[in-house]
Amino acid sequence: MKKGINKGFTLVELLAVIVLLGIITIIAVSAVGKNIEKSRKNATKANGISFVKAADEMSQLSKAEPAKFKKGFYNINELGLKLNGTVPDSGFVLINDYEVIGACLNYGKYTYSSCLENVNIIKEGICNQDKFECDASTSSETEEYAFTNTDDFGNPIDPTPEKYIAPKTGTYQIELWGAEGGQALCNGAPCTRYAGKGGYAKGLIHLNAGDKLYFYIGQKGQDAVLLSNTQPSYNGGGLSTSDSHDDEAAGAGGGATDVRLVGGNWNDFNSLVSRIMVAGGGGGQSWRSRDGGAGGGINGVDSGSSKGATQTSGYQFGIGKDGNGTGNSDGVAGGGGGYWGGVSGNSTYTEVGSGGSGYISGHTGCVAIASASATTPKTGCDNGTTDQSCSIHYSGKVFTSTVLLDGTQLIPNYDGSSTMLGNSGNGHAKIFLVSEG
Repeated sequence: MKKGINKGFTLVELLAVIVLLGIITIIAVSAVGKNIEKSRKNATKANGISFVKAADEMSQLSKAEPAKFKKGFYNINELGLKLNGTVPDSGFVLINDYEVIGACLNYGKYTYSSCLENVNIIKEGICNQDKFECDASTSSETEEYAFTNTDDFGNPIDPTPEKYIAPKTGTYQIELWGAEGGQALCNGAPCTRYAGKGGYAKGLIHLNAGDKLYFYIGQKGQDAVLLSNTQPSYNGGGLSTSDSHDDEAAGAGGGATDVRLVGGNWNDFNSLVSRIMVAGGGGGQSWRSRDGGAGGGINGVDSGSSKGATQTSGYQFGIGKDGNGTGNSDGVAGGGGGYWGGVSGNSTYTEVGSGGSGYISGHTGCVAIASASATTPKTGCDNGTTDQSCSIHYSGKVFTSTVLLDGTQLIPNYDGSSTMLGNSGNGHAKIFLVSEG
């Protein structure tokens, strides 16, 4: 019987073992690395959740200081909060109605965004408010906006647009009400007759989840103030002046209410040209007891020799004329804001403001501008055209089932339960989801 002979590993077998050990080592190191990375992410999430909770506790306490923490973004450095003795490198917290609804914070290697406790790790980039989608998942499907940013005297306090992010893909209904013009004084007392009422716009539009719209709400024209200039109304209403006789003064124009695709200051060009729906503001009332022209509608309403704005003309694109008169006609009303702003008279017995025009992309009779860089009409499109394609905004965003009425007509009230003759007071806006898909 032969005895077995012990042989050593061959060179091929030895190389195979070495390769196998190398593969095992690589797999082990990779697994350990993944566990470390996972632990780091979990720690970052825990830190983020803790920070948001801490910020929420802070915001609840801030209700005693409502002017300090209104709806908006707050830089973490301004809040002065610390997490385990430190603060993130940078970032912000989003507060709505004094409650934190989300945050985006930068911690060294990681950037994370958080909607309540739903934290998402972002490996690249930094926090960007314009791209922050947290409020898309928490926004109400129905929103109403009114002009409220005023002091005790009705003057604007840093008004800002209302940003709406569509929570779902579907069809939305939008309604807008333009603001009313200001009332005049005659012999030191309110004049008879009326300031121009605001116009109305309505339509359906398809939005994808996450689409952003910016609502600018018109301010009512300031009622006449003797011996001093009035304030211009937010979103395009022209100011007015008092009479040199010290006992008569005109009202300011009312601001328009509109929807835009680009945010920014209300009179920024890039923002103004992005408007896809506008309800015109009414013109101010004359101290000679002439009614202000109502807001549009396709066109703003005339008053005396002050002609209402149209789809292609007016005082300025988006801006009503200030009522700056001279001599015996220095108590002049302001024009209403609108797609195009209303004008104001400057001759005897016509010191009154006309209404600004309205606009809806997709409404027959409206005329869209040529491009994002020009306010001239679309090529081949005239004012009052019957070609519906002329009305479509350069963005391609278009409304259906549209309604566009001036302030001399019966329009729905804010909850749709009844009608009213034009809109009185400040502007208003409403958006809600009609159907998904």
